[in-house]
Amino acid sequence: MERVSASLIEEIRSALVERYNRDQEIQQMIEEIGAEEGLNEKELFVIHQAYLEVKERMQYTANLMELWNQIEVVQDRMSMLNFMKAWNVICLVMFFPLINRWVMVRPIKTT
Repeated sequence: MERVSASLIEEIRSALVERYNRDQEIQQMIEEIGAEEGLNEKELFVIHQAYLEVKERMQYTANLMELWNQIEVVQDRMSMLNFMKAWNVICLVMFFPLINRWVMVRPIKTT
């Protein structure tokens, strides 16, 4: 599994947050337009459709941000697992000869 750099994850997250904030502003503008009096039924329908589209896009962006958060968590866990695997190999290589010698020179008890 190839690792995605932390800087790339942060760059993507930053772009997603920027997009989410921009969509929030658009949503607020749509709400303000929709609150105006004197709009006919067709205009209200178009405003409502635009509102739903922006709301959906914001949910999609939030899901993408959560996905990138999960990618980072998984990578951190994989790094820890790789570290633990390497540590086990180091311990085995370093301590096996010592343990083996200790077992070989240990006096055998006889009853």
